[in-house]
Amino acid sequence: MEIESERLILRDFKESDLEDLQEIFGDRETMRFCEPIYSLKQTKEFLQNFCISGRKAVAVEEKMNGKLLGYLLFKPFYSEQANIFEIGWWINRNYWRKGYAYEGVTRLIEYAFEQLEVDEIVVETLDNDKSGALVRKLGFDLDKIERTASQDNDGNWCDVFWYKLSSQYWKYK
Repeated sequence: MEIESERLILRDFKESDLEDLQEIFGDRETMRFCEPIYSLKQTKEFLQNFCISGRKAVAVEEKMNGKLLGYLLFKPFYSEQANIFEIGWWINRNYWRKGYAYEGVTRLIEYAFEQLEVDEIVVETLDNDKSGALVRKLGFDLDKIERTASQDNDGNWCDVFWYKLSSQYWKYK
């Protein structure tokens, strides 16, 4: 897969992405609402098993310099009712607040609905402030809230917010 936007290339992961991916997964703030930071060994296993072999994620590369800026989760969300995918994002903290997540996720959503004919996309977040704001800007609607259903990396109980976006709604956006 290779999808381009104005500043980004969304592509399959490769083994040479390890160092840049470790910058993301080794950063405590980036991983705050996800999992504890990854060791280099954990990142290497994740890259190989989940991203390369499992093909459940998309690499976000900056066109200008070829740097891997982020990781987009993109995988089937198992449902007997419809063709549903789950999407998520982790962007290198040095590139936050520059519109990269919005640009990359927007192109991936377009690809999912227009090329793969996905029926619906879902997003899960514990951070309903920063991530939630981006999810809503992307056009997703709040589907449900699971109260105190998960813990952040500081051990604080958090609500899990589930958002969804249907292909029908996307067409009229």
